[in-house]
Amino acid sequence: MISFRIFSGEREIIDGILAVIPDADKEEIEQILYSFPDCSDGSFEVAVSAAHGCLLLRIFDLEYLFPYPVALTDEADARAAADEIRLYSIKEEIPLTFIDVPSEELSGLLSLFCHADVETEDAERDSYTVRIMTEAALLSEIPSASCGEISLSALTDSDKVPYERLSRDKKTNEYWGYDFGADNPDADGEYFLCTAYEEFARGVALTLAVRQGEKFVGEAVIYAFDMQGGAECAIRLLPEYRGRGIASCALRLLFEIGEKIGLIRLFATVNNYNEASLRLFGEKMEICEKLQDITKFIAYL
Repeated sequence: MISFRIFSGEREIIDGILAVIPDADKEEIEQILYSFPDCSDGSFEVAVSAAHGCLLLRIFDLEYLFPYPVALTDEADARAAADEIRLYSIKEEIPLTFIDVPSEELSGLLSLFCHADVETEDAERDSYTVRIMTEAALLSEIPSASCGEISLSALTDSDKVPYERLSRDKKTNEYWGYDFGADNPDADGEYFLCTAYEEFARGVALTLAVRQGEKFVGEAVIYAFDMQGGAECAIRLLPEYRGRGIASCALRLLFEIGEKIGLIRLFATVNNYNEASLRLFGEKMEICEKLQDITKFIAYL
């Protein structure tokens, strides 16, 4: 997985690029990097990485932008490098926008993704800005689904108290894989609710309340959209509602919503000590990868 380092003229960054791409021309790298105006005033930042014979840039100026990979060797594979940026944006939950895409590279770039919005950037240079769209980003509103008394729907203000309790439950977070409450000890129900709304607005996650009747009993999430028709899914319930078959019903409804929004597959990653989730996903999905610590499942919608 690539990583980006913020560039501010440090020689070791250029040397680091050469370590990844030893055949690259140092003067060419320097010329590209030093072509950016001084960003020490904090108005924007430039970060740098390298892969597949290409220089990779990440610019932050109100939003993250990724110039199309710059080939530094004859064997460079810009499309593979662009795919590395895709994987990086998924991991970092960054909406993905490519700028300075040459016309001759446009079709190859678009072949990597299911949904994209293309804008002419510079008619004289024949270059484009390409905003990659996740299935969540294409939604105008949060979808819902129901089966009997169990339903999935948008979080509301009335969910703040139980949603905060769920988000702070230590045992649940051991299985969930992270603990927002521990990272943000002063966070309240408003924080957890706003985080879910903000992730939906950025198109990186779709968080749904699991309800029994009108009562909030947990959450179901579709996240880590791979921009190629797939995404991860996860479910967590308040402790007193576990073992009642609610999670199994919620997973079926997640499949329904995933298909409704245009996904073609869903994944689930489960810690191997989480026996309840291993049983849940094992009943509804197929194992696609089994490692020492985790098991990964897949379902085709």
